[in-house]
Formats: sequence, C-alpha cells, structure tokens
Amino acid sequence: MPVLAVQIELKDQSHPASQVAHRVKGNLTAFFRAEAEQGGAGDPDLLARQFSLVFDGASARAGIRADSLTGLIAPTVATLLDAAGVR
Repeated sequence: MPVLAVQIELKDQSHPASQVAHRVKGNLTAFFRAEAEQGGAGDPDLLARQFSLVFDGASARAGIRADSLTGLIAPTVATLLDAAGVR
C-alpha cells in the first residue's frame, strides 16, 4: 500500500508546532548560508534563501507526489551555484 504524505499550514504562529517548524527552517537556512559562505558565494544570504526556497518547493511537490523531481534538482542547484559564483 502506498504511503501518502499530508502537509498542513499552521496559521497560529504561537502554536508550538509552528515554532518548531520556524526553528527547523531557520536552522536549515543557516546551514545553507554557512555552506554558501564557505563556498565563496558573492551573497551567501541570498543563496541560502534560494536554496531554502528550492528545498521547500521540492519537498512540497514530492510530498504530494506532484512531481518525481527526476533530473530537476541538480541542474537547478547548479544554476544557483553558478549565478552565486561558487566553484
């Protein structure tokens, strides 16, 4: 039997689950920023936000099985890295 993922949006920013989600997303963006800085990105903050956007979008699409993402993520990330000057 296939496993279905359920995604929800929490409107109440003070809800504990919302606070955890914000912390997790913030930590992920901070990780991306540190890696972007180490890689020599011209604007590590922007690249980290772009990676977060790609990660969230890919997760959402994969979570609802809207797209297999095959052949999409690597070239997208490569384009962002090239634009940021990371070698």
